[in-house]
Amino acid sequence: VVVVAVVVVVTQPLMANGLVVGCIGDSITQGGCQVSSEQTYVSVANRTLAPTRKFQLFNFGVSGCTMLSDALCGATTPVRGSNCSWVASWAAKPAYALRADVYTILLGTNDARSFNWILNSNSTDDFALDYYALIGHLLGLRPGVTRVVVMSPIPLYIDGSFGISARLLNDLVVPKVQRLGQLTSMLLHDRVTFLDMNAEYVKSGGGASTTCDGCHPNVQGNIVMGKVLADYLLANYNNM
Repeated sequence: VVVVAVVVVVTQPLMANGLVVGCIGDSITQGGCQVSSEQTYVSVANRTLAPTRKFQLFNFGVSGCTMLSDALCGATTPVRGSNCSWVASWAAKPAYALRADVYTILLGTNDARSFNWILNSNSTDDFALDYYALIGHLLGLRPGVTRVVVMSPIPLYIDGSFGISARLLNDLVVPKVQRLGQLTSMLLHDRVTFLDMNAEYVKSGGGASTTCDGCHPNVQGNIVMGKVLADYLLANYNNM
């Protein structure tokens, strides 16, 4: 999923009594479909939550990024010697420096390119290991304080869009994130929670018509995702 990267600079004063939320992801978080920064689901959630004065969200989405730490860049053709892991991206350092109260993670779509998923060894499950490593790193930024929300990727509606396999994403990656999120939230229920964005997106009216290319949510799709995230944060972190 490749769009032009936009550097996030935290210029607003952090809320004295509210929760700071760092949103980690790929171009679906950053904003595909030529949506503006104010039309992303992160911005929609920010505006939806603004009247509560309890949340402030920051966007650390980077186009093309993966969860797999050794994944390659490129759409249909891999760029040899490249690294498109989110943890290796420009956004990781400022995201960590934010020391947010809550981090959301929405990654996995770009991992579903065949040349990336083949790197996920069945014996070691590198995707899950890399996911757990990121969760652990985020929790360690402020031990006992930071919380993490694992989010499942939204469906892919057009096979091959940006070189992404619908079978790999919908049938393998999404169920893996769902199981990982459910398990982690059970084991670390006071530190990690799971938002099944995949299911909630569809349940709330998201579909092929709310994407511009079968992959990226359009303005309406971002509204759906933003309201889902806002409702989830209010229900689960309002009293944190």
